[in-house]
Amino acid sequence: MKIHFQRSGGLAGVVMEAVLDTASLPAEKAGELEKLVQSANVFSAPENLVGPQGSADDFQYRIAIEDGARRHSIVLDGQATPAEMKPLVRWLTAAALPKKKS
Repeated sequence: MKIHFQRSGGLAGVVMEAVLDTASLPAEKAGELEKLVQSANVFSAPENLVGPQGSADDFQYRIAIEDGARRHSIVLDGQATPAEMKPLVRWLTAAALPKKKS
């Protein structure tokens, strides 16, 4: 399973990114991530989960997941993140690093 994650927005406006492949993660971490993706029902979620009027300092998240032939991308913000997706978003945020400026 491959995951591309990006968090943007917030007060500082720092963009954080993570590109993960469960095949290259330690088995324990890979299993944990796969369980979080399954619990979050990512593949059945709508592509856009952004609230109608997000706060200017709210975070926005982009998650793209490839699992074999299945592919799905989601854009969501902090206020509209469903409860079942919050553990996955927290895990991915902890794995993300600040994006290098070009």
